[in-house]
Amino acid sequence: MIQMGTYVAILLGTIIGGVLIAIKPGGPYLVSALVIAVAASGWLSSRLIPRAPAPEPDLKINWNVVQATWWIMGFAHENRKVFWSIIAVSWCWFYGATLLSLIPSYTRDVLAGNELIATLLLTAFSVGIGTGSLLCEKLSGGHIETGLMPIGAAGLSLCALDLFITGQPIAAATSTSLVTAGQFLSTVAGWRILLDICLLGGFGGIYIVPLYALIQNLSSHARRARIIAANNILNALFMVFSALLTISLISMSIGIPVIFLIVSVLNILMLVLLIARVPEFWSHCVELLRLKNPDRQS
Repeated sequence: MIQMGTYVAILLGTIIGGVLIAIKPGGPYLVSALVIAVAASGWLSSRLIPRAPAPEPDLKINWNVVQATWWIMGFAHENRKVFWSIIAVSWCWFYGATLLSLIPSYTRDVLAGNELIATLLLTAFSVGIGTGSLLCEKLSGGHIETGLMPIGAAGLSLCALDLFITGQPIAAATSTSLVTAGQFLSTVAGWRILLDICLLGGFGGIYIVPLYALIQNLSSHARRARIIAANNILNALFMVFSALLTISLISMSIGIPVIFLIVSVLNILMLVLLIARVPEFWSHCVELLRLKNPDRQS
């Protein structure tokens, strides 16, 4: 539920922000007002959260940001599975940030579509990731099922590969004006692209939810918050790397479909690395596919 809410909120914010900012002449004022309203409602909601006792009430805050960050990252290294699960989660943010940042350019330059098509693709991704996140409960049988991660990773690569194969639909390549959402949905290629984007979100949810659960489950109660903080730090760094990679590839005049292919291949390479570091990811996946009951305590 948390994962679904997080991603859906991010994507809804992207969609609504894009719609509001386009309103003339008051778009920036509407966006600013909405941001303040969201911040206020978030603060009010936080007031309803029950108080929780501090696991280490005598812990002193280190105001040296660099030293404290290094210290926090050290906690993440204490457990091999926790550390590589954090890397896997951060990679998912890298992958998602790369693809989502390309959707506006992909819509304009490859599909020759208008802003409604970009909104449609973002909506499809939102529906996909919400559905995939919720499906984890059913697919895992209510347990932490890390065997879902390789399945999700494989799906992420296959969907990005299909976007590369689809390339530039004929309707977009021959059109003299921007393709409308109706024209886009009137083509087989349009529905194929929409399905790929939706499945990308779905496989992303299947990939990342068990990893988040594993990180929390294997972290000690006293250090769990700091390990989650380490996860957030690495998430942010991987998203920065995503932006740098995207900028570099575009600056080399590499087409967006080719970038989809590149991230698809990189995703497979990362999956191989993760399985090499945590073989249980693969063994649990094999047992899951054989409809056996894997050892969920390992």
